[in-house]
Amino acid sequence: MYGRGVNNLEPTNGSLAWIITLGLVAAACQAIGLIALKPALVAGTEPLAASALRTGGGAFAIALIALWPSTAFQPATKPTGGLVLWAIVPGVLGYVVAVSLLLYAVRNYEMGGAAALGSISPVLMLPMLWFSTKQLPPIQAWIGAGLVVLGTGFICVA
Repeated sequence: MYGRGVNNLEPTNGSLAWIITLGLVAAACQAIGLIALKPALVAGTEPLAASALRTGGGAFAIALIALWPSTAFQPATKPTGGLVLWAIVPGVLGYVVAVSLLLYAVRNYEMGGAAALGSISPVLMLPMLWFSTKQLPPIQAWIGAGLVVLGTGFICVA
């Protein structure tokens, strides 16, 4: 699952620059969305309702792509009940529970602190991956996680 060595990380398809660019665009969209949502949350919008609209919109877009008749969007294997369950459970935990809690934090606390603490969730995945796969993630992942924790600490203390 995990690569070893600097140039042998998990396999990627396409240009690494393009992957990094898409990741940065996704992060920017997340930040813009939270900033745009803050006034509505402060005005009294229920975070769970806002999360449902946001998640529902994303699910609708994914469903449209899945129904598109292009072979590029067709699954490589036939979905099974177990595979669908493995897709739904993390979706509910990640997008319904976690995003709702993040929106509650954005509504009730300072935006920077809430967003910074929300950004730590990928760091928490490292020990979970280690536990579930019985494979130690590469050192680069741990270094990145440490930098995230340090940066978040600086933001929250300042």
